[in-house]
Amino acid sequence: MSDLLPLSLRVEGRRVVVVGGGAVAARSVDGLLAAGAAWSSGPRASSSSAST
Repeated sequence: MSDLLPLSLRVEGRRVVVVGGGAVAARSVDGLLAAGAAWSSGPRASSSSAST
Protein backbone atom coordinates (compact mmCIF):
# COMPACT_ATOMS: atom_id res chain seq x y z
CA MET A 1 0.00 0.00 0.00
CA SER A 2 1.29 3.46 -0.87
CA ASP A 3 1.95 6.03 1.84
CA LEU A 4 0.72 8.79 -0.50
CA LEU A 5 -2.86 10.00 -0.68
CA PRO A 6 -3.67 11.74 -3.97
CA LEU A 7 -6.14 14.58 -3.46
CA SER A 8 -7.74 17.19 -5.66
CA LEU A 9 -9.09 20.21 -3.82
CA ARG A 10 -10.75 23.40 -5.02
CA VAL A 11 -9.07 26.08 -2.94
CA GLU A 12 -9.87 29.18 -4.99
CA GLY A 13 -11.11 31.88 -2.62
CA ARG A 14 -10.83 29.60 0.41
CA ARG A 15 -8.70 30.11 3.47
CA VAL A 16 -6.21 27.32 4.04
CA VAL A 17 -3.75 26.50 6.81
CA VAL A 18 -0.17 25.46 6.22
CA VAL A 19 1.40 23.90 9.28
CA GLY A 20 5.16 23.83 9.40
CA GLY A 21 7.84 25.90 7.83
CA GLY A 22 10.92 25.90 5.71
CA ALA A 23 11.30 25.04 2.05
CA VAL A 24 8.52 22.43 1.98
CA ALA A 25 5.95 24.84 3.47
CA ALA A 26 7.11 27.59 1.09
CA ARG A 27 6.48 25.31 -1.90
CA SER A 28 3.06 24.42 -0.50
CA VAL A 29 2.15 28.08 -0.06
CA ASP A 30 3.35 28.91 -3.57
CA GLY A 31 1.13 26.18 -5.02
CA LEU A 32 -1.88 27.19 -2.93
CA LEU A 33 -1.57 30.85 -3.91
CA ALA A 34 -1.18 29.89 -7.57
CA ALA A 35 -4.44 27.92 -7.24
CA GLY A 36 -6.21 31.00 -5.89
CA ALA A 37 -6.29 30.24 -2.17
CA ALA A 38 -7.02 33.22 0.09
CA TRP A 39 -4.02 34.55 1.97
CA SER A 40 -3.75 35.92 5.47
CA SER A 41 -1.07 35.88 8.08
CA GLY A 42 -1.96 34.50 11.48
CA PRO A 43 -0.19 34.22 14.80
CA ARG A 44 2.81 31.95 14.95
CA ALA A 45 2.78 29.12 17.42
CA SER A 46 5.80 28.21 19.47
CA SER A 47 6.53 25.17 21.55
CA SER A 48 5.97 27.23 24.71
CA SER A 49 2.51 28.40 23.59
CA ALA A 50 1.25 25.06 22.30
CA SER A 51 -1.39 23.45 24.47
CA THR A 52 -1.43 19.73 25.13
